[in-house]
Amino acid sequence: MKAYQADIAKFESNDTQVFRISVDSVPANREFGKQIGVSFPLLSDFKRTVVKDYGVFNEEQGLETARLS
Repeated sequence: MKAYQADIAKFESNDTQVFRISVDSVPANREFGKQIGVSFPLLSDFKRTVVKDYGVFNEEQGLETARLS
């Protein structure tokens, strides 16, 4: 995510919005974003609907898996 932050100006100049979706809560995402110093939104999928729709949810571990496309 720090690499995305480092190139944020490049994304913005191409009218591209960077964001992260996580199954963590809103407060947890907010704190994580502060800790790593990102300015783009960290969105919460606490109900796990998006990660399940995209097939990137590990039911056993209760977390999303990384998938780059």
